[in-house]
Amino acid sequence: MRKQGLVIIMILGALIFSNSVSSRTFTIAIEPNYPNQQLEQMIKPLSDWLKSQTGHDLKLVPAENYYLYWKDTVLEQPDLTLDSPHITSYRIQERNYKPLVRTAEATYYHLVVDYDLHQSDPYLVENMPGKRIATLQHPSMASILYEKWYGGSAIMPAKILARYSFQDGIDLIFDAEADATIIPEKMLALYPNFVSVKKSEAVLGLTLSVAPHINDNTALAIQQALLNAKDDSNAYEALVEWNTSHFVEAQEAEYVDLVSLIPRSYMDSAREAFAAK
Repeated sequence: MRKQGLVIIMILGALIFSNSVSSRTFTIAIEPNYPNQQLEQMIKPLSDWLKSQTGHDLKLVPAENYYLYWKDTVLEQPDLTLDSPHITSYRIQERNYKPLVRTAEATYYHLVVDYDLHQSDPYLVENMPGKRIATLQHPSMASILYEKWYGGSAIMPAKILARYSFQDGIDLIFDAEADATIIPEKMLALYPNFVSVKKSEAVLGLTLSVAPHINDNTALAIQQALLNAKDDSNAYEALVEWNTSHFVEAQEAEYVDLVSLIPRSYMDSAREAFAAK
């Protein structure tokens, strides 16, 4: 009897040891559309959910602004990333990442102005080339849209850099340093005194990708846990933080052409920097 009990204890001990060995803290890089402190708060419920399902949790790799984020995208290789689709496309094509899941909803971006400016100028849309537009640094989607919308104008709107996050673009309007800014639709809903004067086409949602050095079984476990989140009320906060009802499986084919949104000069310099690494 004592021998049988000892065997059970040994088995339980082996299981506990096995679980502790297999559990990991994965680094995750997240597009710096919000300040790092806010991103830490946003990622915590997702990390807690992932840990409850797989034993793994997440550690944010911070980037102070979009320029430094792009630099790290080229030179570093975090375990996981949560990116806009054009950056996901770059990681797939150039760094052999694999997309796992994305938010189910499409993303839209808006060029917004405050209500007073909108009311005071009935020809505001036509007059926008003479205004000041705050955007994040290249190659953020906001900056890409600025180039797409106004790159062919004889007079381009002055580009004011929102140094750290979309919120900085809003603040620049409040401080009278910019007339407009480009923000995702989910932010527009937070500012009823702002008016959209231009809207982008639908863009794929934020995409979670995994680095090539993470084994397939681990990647599959993470993917499955996030796909299952929609069926568990305990995952509600993790989903709400990323403004999605659920995650869907990301198909690599969806991202094939999106890397072309990144300006050629940035791609060329990225390849040179990586080659020199």
